[in-house]
Amino acid sequence: MAKLSKAQIKKISELAKLELTDAELDKFAGEISEILDYVEQLQDEDVSDISATTNLLDFDGQVLRADEAGEPLPITKILQNATDGRSTKHEFVTSQIVGGEE
Repeated sequence: MAKLSKAQIKKISELAKLELTDAELDKFAGEISEILDYVEQLQDEDVSDISATTNLLDFDGQVLRADEAGEPLPITKILQNATDGRSTKHEFVTSQIVGGEE
């Protein structure tokens, strides 16, 4: 596989909301290209004679506890973790996480 260009890495970093220096763009272009080369090698392997495995461990004999609802925590105790003073009543106020420039 051809090495990813600096422009491709820059686009990927922008989509991931990462600010990378030119040196980091060069570094990651090489590293990601190596990873993609390895994935390509894996895709070329013949696994047709290997049966699909969904679970490597035997869970048939496992006994799981019943899922039962417990007593909820009081709102005052939950809001003790909201330390910035903007959270009131029954919600947490946070900074914007999703959105902005694409």
